[in-house]
Amino acid sequence: MAHDPYAFAIDDAVAVALLADFQIRKAIARGDFDDLPGSGEPIDLPDQHDPEWWIRSLIEREHVALLPPSIQLRKDDAALDARLDQLADEKAVRREIDDFNARVISARYEPPAGPPLITMPRDPDVTVAEWADRRAARRRKPREAEATGDRRRRRFGSSVATERLGRRYAPNVADLDGVEDRIWALLARYRNELEDATIYGMPSLRWPGSGAHDYFAAVKRSAQKVSLYAIAVDTWPEALEGSSEAFRKRRTGKATFSFPTLDEEMAAELEGFLERLYQRYREHHAG
Repeated sequence: MAHDPYAFAIDDAVAVALLADFQIRKAIARGDFDDLPGSGEPIDLPDQHDPEWWIRSLIEREHVALLPPSIQLRKDDAALDARLDQLADEKAVRREIDDFNARVISARYEPPAGPPLITMPRDPDVTVAEWADRRAARRRKPREAEATGDRRRRRFGSSVATERLGRRYAPNVADLDGVEDRIWALLARYRNELEDATIYGMPSLRWPGSGAHDYFAAVKRSAQKVSLYAIAVDTWPEALEGSSEAFRKRRTGKATFSFPTLDEEMAAELEGFLERLYQRYREHHAG
């Protein structure tokens, strides 16, 4: 290649700046910036020079809440227990605690901004024990509510009308904690070969090194049911062979099995289904 005496090297930052300037000039020529709000009007500058006036104006205009780290950590500490209560297992709880503690410790080594930092790291063992206590208390509530309903039925009778009224207005007392725990217990045997992951925010189990969508199982709890996502069943539908009609009706989507309740018979069917599905999933990955 012939040497060009007028050529010169530019770094990436200069190249980006030149490209941005070129695009802006093209937009001006097209009239993209004509008749913008505030065009031709004076800029509302503060009386005294403030190099960060535009940041302050943005915060005021957009109602952006920028809290000093010490204040933000106080808020996060106050909300941490509620956040932990949304997690399904102890491993996920400990990860969340570790992340919170890391942010607290990191803030200690940053230059102070705002009020002093008084938030302390959480003791993982104590926090996990408190989480487990709250979870156990939640699991007791449905049973207590059900017992209360039994006492009321004994007190007021069990006529057909009363039973229909009770079914119509009874609260959901399904032990979803128990359903969720049972599903994870059935999946526990596969943890020796699989790794923990997430898919769309749901905890999942997948073959090590596989893609996010190539998971074996994922679990999600809602207000009325616990859903098991087994995307592999779409590849190996024969894993459903031998399943009862009642179990097949729990399949509410392409890869979704919904369990508002999970009795011993249904749990046994789910266990068998997972065994058949995992055999094929493992053969596919392990060769």
